[in-house]
Amino acid sequence: MRLIAQIVALTLVFGMGLSLRADQAADLQFKLALNQYQKGDLDTAAQSLKKVLESSPQHLQANLLLGVIDCQQKKFDKAIDPLILVLKLDPSQMDARNNLGIAYFQTGRWAEAEEAFKLVAKAKPGNADIQLNLGILQLKREAWK
Repeated sequence: MRLIAQIVALTLVFGMGLSLRADQAADLQFKLALNQYQKGDLDTAAQSLKKVLESSPQHLQANLLLGVIDCQQKKFDKAIDPLILVLKLDPSQMDARNNLGIAYFQTGRWAEAEEAFKLVAKAKPGNADIQLNLGILQLKREAWK
């Protein structure tokens, strides 16, 4: 219900020509994109995130979610830049680093994928998903020898 109120407020503000601070507008647009993503509407969510990034190019959450959506849509080349930016803004962002590793892996950049996965494994020891990613990467490398 709160999200609906925010969307209505966003619509009214823009429809009436009122203005919000850029960061407020970006945060409202991000919440809309997040709602679209949670409903499974990845294309619309990606469009909304691009609007956020037009006014706030360093919006951490928008860059992260855009990178995740690009990975989910198998647009791995496109996922790399927003995920790298997230890590420049917050190097401790392990979800971004793991998704970056996946994007690197899927584009054949195996050394970079390995580096990303190892950093995540170090930060999250015992994480089964990371160990699986490293194992798959190793198998793929062996197959190409």
